[in-house]
Amino acid sequence: MPPEEELQEEVDILEEFAEKLKIAEARTMRLQADFDNFRRRSAREKEELSEYAAQKLITQMLPIIDDFERAIEAAETDSQYEESYLAGVELIYRQLINLLTNEGLQEIEALNLPFDPNFHEAVTTCPAPEGVEDNTVTMVLRKGYMLKEKVIRASMVQVAHIIKN
Repeated sequence: MPPEEELQEEVDILEEFAEKLKIAEARTMRLQADFDNFRRRSAREKEELSEYAAQKLITQMLPIIDDFERAIEAAETDSQYEESYLAGVELIYRQLINLLTNEGLQEIEALNLPFDPNFHEAVTTCPAPEGVEDNTVTMVLRKGYMLKEKVIRASMVQVAHIIKN
């Protein structure tokens, strides 16, 4: 094969590779743009989902707010308000607890149980009363809660310690 034909063949191969490279670069640019769009869309959907979750809970709480307003109004206008007011507030409290329980809220048990730093926050200690084991929760100062399997607020507790002489 004459050198000019060999040279032309190599030029043709190089041109073919150059064309394939342009196609691959264009495809890469499209894929990058698609990925960027996907990432933005995913972030927007995640934000909308969290907003919707809050909206759902707030919408479910609106009747409870209505009940609080009625209880306050009854307390202001009813001369026998103490009894009815207390009953109304207790009803609203139960409604709120039921709503949150249905959403996965659980109270953390603490009283008379061994102290567990995964669920309890010790804010004070006291000498262990007779019959109470060391490191036992003797008082709950603020209830703790879990949402499904996650602690969202630890119980603030008092813990008994046996004093050794």
